[in-house]
Amino acid sequence: HGKDMTELLRGQKDDWEQYYGQEEDVEVSKEVVQDYSKYFNGKRSLTMISEKTNDELCQPIEILMNKRNNVVYSIENQGMQSFKVDINEYAPFSKIGKSVVMEWKGQTVNPRHTLLNEDSNKLSLLDQSEGNLIYEFDLTKEKILQRLETDDYFIRDISKTSGKNVLSENILAVSEQTIHYFDQRQKNANCKNREYKSNPQFNKIHGVDQESFVIGSQTGDLRFYSKFGQNSKNMIPAPNKEPVLCMDTSKDGRLLLITYRSCLLLLPTFQKSRSAFDYSFKKGEKPSPYILRVHPKT
Repeated sequence: HGKDMTELLRGQKDDWEQYYGQEEDVEVSKEVVQDYSKYFNGKRSLTMISEKTNDELCQPIEILMNKRNNVVYSIENQGMQSFKVDINEYAPFSKIGKSVVMEWKGQTVNPRHTLLNEDSNKLSLLDQSEGNLIYEFDLTKEKILQRLETDDYFIRDISKTSGKNVLSENILAVSEQTIHYFDQRQKNANCKNREYKSNPQFNKIHGVDQESFVIGSQTGDLRFYSKFGQNSKNMIPAPNKEPVLCMDTSKDGRLLLITYRSCLLLLPTFQKSRSAFDYSFKKGEKPSPYILRVHPKT
């Protein structure tokens, strides 16, 4: 397994270079490090500062980066700020325009979670006060263009479908007991629901390749699906009973990275040339994860 894993990781080199733009470590002077420090608050989370305005420091709800144009979006209560990033400059962040207030038909939208679609330059937003709504925000026009809704479900997470044969505009979502699918090829993007009889306590969803996706739960379990409307192909139990905090995959979906409170889990999704999204493994055949714990005793 170790040799296969090494080969798999080596194959992800292009991803690493694309995201970070450097093949080798770059030595940074102490002066630059000290200057960067003013972009962080005492909790070590990024705080955007515009030296050209008198804006107060604002603690972002989320920070997103569009790697195609090197723009960072600071998502805040009622709005958003945009910053151009240039790692070659002494002051790497420069504010773009004014802060944008997010509104829908005269009412302010307060984001609690966002999803960036780099292809269409749009943000999908979950609202703090109304849990069954998803807003589509156009970053170019700087306004909300569409509102999607489920019945009375509280949406916990959203993701995009991906792949050559699938429109990236379609949205996957999860509430605690239900998987939702918004097909934006249809008028008003009607929502399709697949509800479980028992409560699996879903809290995270991530679209992978083509129509496949993975769902994480508050109990830490992972479920793999080949497409919406079908049963899960595999369920991988958690190394502990902590909720899934975040999920991400390599471009080809062969590696899945899961964040828990006390550990990171790296899971190869292929076993003997078969994918966990398309093939149901027997109990002894399921892919074995690699676990990195924050502390060996946790």
